[in-house]
Amino acid sequence: MARWALAAVAAVLAGAAAVVKVAGYEHWTWLAVSAAVVGLVAAIPAKLLMGQLERADKRRDDRRVEIAAAAVRVRVESITDPTVLGVHRALGSQPDGVPTYVPRDRHEDVVAALRPGGFVLVVGDSAAGKSRLAFEAIAQVLARHTLLHPEPAGLAVAVEEMAETRDAVLWLDDLERFLGALTPTAVTRLLGGDGHRRVIVATVRLQELNALDAESDRTQLEGRRRLLAMATRIRVERAFSPGELERARNRAQDSRIAEALEHVEDYGVAEYLAAGPQLLQRWEDGHAAGTHARGAALVAAAIDCRRAGYRSALPVALLNDLHERYLLPARQSRPEELEAAWTWATTPWRDTVALLELDSGAVTVFDYLVDHVQRTKPPDALPAEEVLRIAVAHADAADCTSVGTAAYEAGRLSLAHDAFVRATALHTATAGPDHLTTLISRNSVAMTLRRLDRLPEADQENRAVLEAFTRLLGAEHLYTLTSRNNLALVLIAQGRSAEAEQELRAVLAVQVRKWGPGHPNALGSRNNLAAALRGLGRFEEAVREHRAGWEECVRVLGAEDPYTLVARSNVALVLTDLGRLEEAEQEYLAVEAARVRVLGAGHPDTQTTRSRLAELREAIAEDRPPDPQ
Repeated sequence: MARWALAAVAAVLAGAAAVVKVAGYEHWTWLAVSAAVVGLVAAIPAKLLMGQLERADKRRDDRRVEIAAAAVRVRVESITDPTVLGVHRALGSQPDGVPTYVPRDRHEDVVAALRPGGFVLVVGDSAAGKSRLAFEAIAQVLARHTLLHPEPAGLAVAVEEMAETRDAVLWLDDLERFLGALTPTAVTRLLGGDGHRRVIVATVRLQELNALDAESDRTQLEGRRRLLAMATRIRVERAFSPGELERARNRAQDSRIAEALEHVEDYGVAEYLAAGPQLLQRWEDGHAAGTHARGAALVAAAIDCRRAGYRSALPVALLNDLHERYLLPARQSRPEELEAAWTWATTPWRDTVALLELDSGAVTVFDYLVDHVQRTKPPDALPAEEVLRIAVAHADAADCTSVGTAAYEAGRLSLAHDAFVRATALHTATAGPDHLTTLISRNSVAMTLRRLDRLPEADQENRAVLEAFTRLLGAEHLYTLTSRNNLALVLIAQGRSAEAEQELRAVLAVQVRKWGPGHPNALGSRNNLAAALRGLGRFEEAVREHRAGWEECVRVLGAEDPYTLVARSNVALVLTDLGRLEEAEQEYLAVEAARVRVLGAGHPDTQTTRSRLAELREAIAEDRPPDPQ
């Protein structure tokens, strides 16, 4: 019998002896019989208790197994090699994996943000030192906290474990990988004021964060927008400041830092230590004849998939399918065999990282390469349509949405439509037709149909989505109002501007009452209301509304936000209607220059601006009104 069970029986026996003595019975024969009976009775709850404890032990064991499979769970102070958390291995690494830490200018800002209930998002280019900075900050002030470092599939388990842990850090390197499962509700639950000292620390590339912000606005993913707004964003620059360089020189006894300092005219210290420039050169050299053309093509295909919005690890089958489109036949007549190409691309270079990281049949590309291509190509230079359609065919619902949004932003409307349709089908199959993610995808389909001038289909789809949102969420929910707004745009496009005005005034009144005039959705409704007034020929009212909306966009979103440029372009459009052609020309010139910088010269919106400007100048030269737009 277990020790605790024997203790229980002994306690019962002692109680029985006390009862006997009080009653005057001192004959041991009776006592033995009584003890046997009482012991028998006591053994029944003891047996039950043992079963309960065994089941509890099993549940704890099962939970430990589940957590171990889902996430790294470790005390912060026990981490001796931060590369296990995603910190890049340094060039010529010694056994510790990383060189001496050079404190960054934003170090104390990160430390200050690690208050109980804090959500810190460290932002910067690839290999700028984001993860190292974040790790050193938590090691300084949260050394005795439990750190949970999940893979995306294990995030839900990690959240449950963290909710039961008093002092804990949730570590999310590359935040974009977790946005399907991380919600504002989960963050509030973990960081709420329950007396527990929990924090969330995440990193994200600057280019990726910009894409996430744009995607959240374009697809009305309000949950994601709220989630990103909950974080304290701290930017880390790729190039070291003079103060950081001085601190690095004081640590130049580490040969790795000394080597990086020899290249500071060209590269950031962290960038060089992570072998970013060297691996970029390795990839570019791989295209040369007689070297690794097929391996370089595999890497190029992976980079383009990531640039196009495919955020998950890429299936090997996808890259096998795509890469031949990236071979350069003029420079390489007979590339190496596929197996040799994969070996070259996935072999770490000088103890750092590989161009492609292969794990369980899925591939992650070194994000420094993605950053480089995104910085050096025009913003509208998406990969070829054929490449993106193949990627969509391999993608899950979340990646279809991301690829579709990137295509929409770049003016690839047919591709965007098909990606959103596939996302809707996948969401419907897994979550059902009335699930929020399904309806958001349908809203994106409807929005794209309008841009494609497929107006009867857009009208039908918008009305179906609006009915579902109203039924499920109520008439004043953000998504319901957004759907009404989108329907009004279809009405304007169909020449039904009076109906659109009625819809938009009702929507705008609710938005201003609930969220204020500066809310992005209210700004959109105001712009759309002005468009309806223009459609009704009420040009003076329209130009006042457009100008007021544009000025509010500048205040809230910035002068070169794509939405701000839409509002300013609309001001020029109505000035043209009013015959104020020179004023309209100046507005179009400013919009054109900004769109080239923000969207690229080949983007459809940039081309539309140029077309309108050319027609306007022709009308000015001929002293005639331009054709209505």
